[in-house]
Amino acid sequence: MHPESGRKRITLSAKVINNAAKIIFLVTGDSKANIIKEIFNQDESKLKKYPSANIKPVDGMLEFLIDENAAKLLTGN
Repeated sequence: MHPESGRKRITLSAKVINNAAKIIFLVTGDSKANIIKEIFNQDESKLKKYPSANIKPVDGMLEFLIDENAAKLLTGN
C-alpha cells in the first residue's frame, strides 16, 4: 500500500525493469521540469538521487513521454 494514498501498488526491482523489452517513463507537470532538465543534461552528481538513475535497459528500448509542462526547461523543444 502507498503510505500516503493507501492505494495498492506493485514494486519491481531495477533488475526486473532493466530486462524489459521496452521501458517507458511517463512524466507530467510543472513539478517535474527541473528533474527532467537534470536528467537530459546528464548531471551525474544530481542523477544518483533519483531511483530512475538505476534504469539502464540490458537489451531493450527506453522512452520518455513528457508533457509540455514537464519539458518546459529543455532547450530546442
